[in-house]
Amino acid sequence: MPLPPADTISLPDTLALLDGQFAALAAGVADGAYAIWLGSGISFKKMPKLADLVEIVLEHLRTHAALAGPCAYRDSLDRILALTPLDDDEKSAIDFSQPVSTWAQCELIRRSLVLNYARMLDLAPRDKPPDYLLWNAVEVARRYASPAVTPGVEHLALAALVVEGVASEIASANWDGLLETAVARLAGTLPDLLQVCVLSADYRKMPARARLYKFHGCAVLAGRNEATYRERLVGRQSQLDAWATQNPVVEARLISLAVNQSTLMLGLSAQDFNIRGVFVHAQAQMTWPFPSDPPAFVFSEDAIGPDQQAILRNQYPADYVAMQEQIDSASLLRAYPAHLLPALWLRVAEIKFAALAESAAPHLSPADQGSLKAGLKALRDRVAADGDGLNREAFMDGALIHLGRTLALLREGRISIPGGGTYAPITLGPVSGLAADANIAASGLPQFALAVALLGHGHATGTWTCGVTLPVAPTAGAIRVQGRRTVEVFFAASERAAAQLVSEGHVNAAADVVLIHSDPITAPAARSPARTYGRATSRIHVREVSVRTLVDSGVDLCGLIQHCQLELAL
Repeated sequence: MPLPPADTISLPDTLALLDGQFAALAAGVADGAYAIWLGSGISFKKMPKLADLVEIVLEHLRTHAALAGPCAYRDSLDRILALTPLDDDEKSAIDFSQPVSTWAQCELIRRSLVLNYARMLDLAPRDKPPDYLLWNAVEVARRYASPAVTPGVEHLALAALVVEGVASEIASANWDGLLETAVARLAGTLPDLLQVCVLSADYRKMPARARLYKFHGCAVLAGRNEATYRERLVGRQSQLDAWATQNPVVEARLISLAVNQSTLMLGLSAQDFNIRGVFVHAQAQMTWPFPSDPPAFVFSEDAIGPDQQAILRNQYPADYVAMQEQIDSASLLRAYPAHLLPALWLRVAEIKFAALAESAAPHLSPADQGSLKAGLKALRDRVAADGDGLNREAFMDGALIHLGRTLALLREGRISIPGGGTYAPITLGPVSGLAADANIAASGLPQFALAVALLGHGHATGTWTCGVTLPVAPTAGAIRVQGRRTVEVFFAASERAAAQLVSEGHVNAAADVVLIHSDPITAPAARSPARTYGRATSRIHVREVSVRTLVDSGVDLCGLIQHCQLELAL
């Protein structure tokens, strides 16, 4: 059955693509193999569309233009209208005393000028600065740097991939600061996480965990420091034509990305003239083979259009003519970023959990390891199915907050995230780096991941049911498990974290609670069986399980599940 259009595809269907045809893409993203290219499409729901900006520019000129006599504003307006398909009679019929929205040909004008947007911005009134239409008419610093505009689901999901250390090279043609705002929301004041590069000198700085190359400038920085950053805002055709000549350092870095890393293009980024030029120069240095693993080029679009075909034709010069259908199909992931990026975050989390769980129980057979991975997938699919019934932005925000809370409680027993943000990464880098990270073994993360996989296996086989209700209540566990009874499950990487969980009051005194330890248990977390919180009659009933103790018993997956079921009283 064919998939729905890219703008209506469900989260489960997008994950099915990442499990199937684009499994190598997901694995490549989890391994940090992709440079991510952003276009205006990722901010469509938050920022004005080009057609609306066209009208804003025209209305600005109209309201400043004199109705009679020579006028620089009217001259600018006439030159812009000359870019449209209106004939002389239609232009003469326009009543410039009335708002643009009331003009009979308003929609035709809007649509036609979207295709000539850069040329329009070059037609400023003759007595004004060249960037007048962008700076004064569009008011780019006000509209694109407004603190009142919050990040969308695309920005939140991509920010999560940044925090996870798997999206470290991002090239953006966007002026807005929504990705930066999303990263700050998740990571707080954590330093050296996202480095924004606008000026050539920025490229000499020590790299952070991720670099954001804003090669068309940044409205946020321009609003803060007009003298330095206003001239870096690129939108006019003359700027695009001269961009490569005037930005050799930036172009060289982008060419390096195109040559050395696989490309994931989001939000119409292929439509930009200078981006296509970058890939032409990259092709002169080195082309990509087809097929490749992971895929060298993936476009998050509804269809492969002329702009995408131009890139593919240049990058696969020996193969494209004879294999166009196969290449186009392999390069088109038919899900827009609002659907793809949350799915990628879920898939990356799943891949990291699977690698950690495998390291926690290396004695298990390949078949048992496969069953654990299937359990993680079942939990992921449950989250995706639940999220599909929610507002996508609210779901993404709630899911990130919940996982951040779960990991904070695991590590510290209290909600303390470095930097004061809402989300802490599962691990700090690509999945391939886990084996070489000497700190992982002592972190309690592998045992935590194994416990989650075991719960997922029970969910997948119908032994019990797992779920989470977003937004999560303050005393809710990381996972709610329902078998013969319903329990709230918490995780603790250490005895200190376990004790802190209870002393901080995160465990609901009235709930049926299971506390899963990564390490062996030498002292119970609830040190007094009658420890009270709130009313004097309340009691905490905590059953505690050690993953390491279960693993050290040497049993197979069936034995682990039986022990788990017995210890959890499910």
